[in-house]
Amino acid sequence: MEALGYTSYGAGKWNLGHCNDAYLPTSRGFDSFLGYFSPGIDYYSHEPDQQNDYTWGDDTGALTDMLHMSQSSYSTVSSANYSDSIFADHVLDVMSNHDDSTPFFVWLAAPSGH
Repeated sequence: MEALGYTSYGAGKWNLGHCNDAYLPTSRGFDSFLGYFSPGIDYYSHEPDQQNDYTWGDDTGALTDMLHMSQSSYSTVSSANYSDSIFADHVLDVMSNHDDSTPFFVWLAAPSGH
């Protein structure tokens, strides 16, 4: 989609791999991503239901969910808010702040649906 001029944003559950950089959302076409990698998290504390390791460049360690990623950096998200509210607010924020002269794609994988 990038070749067509789209900016792509992702939010929610990323259960498509995180064992190395090649599997991360920002390596699979997303310009930014806010969400988590583990199979599940507590909706309020955002602690993973399973402890996994992640790899980001030379940094490997215990998975910390919830993350906000861009193409060049990541940070943990500190909030006791309901996870789906965090994702919805993020999506609304990126949509309202996106440059209207360029197309965008938003992928929202809200975990509460299952």
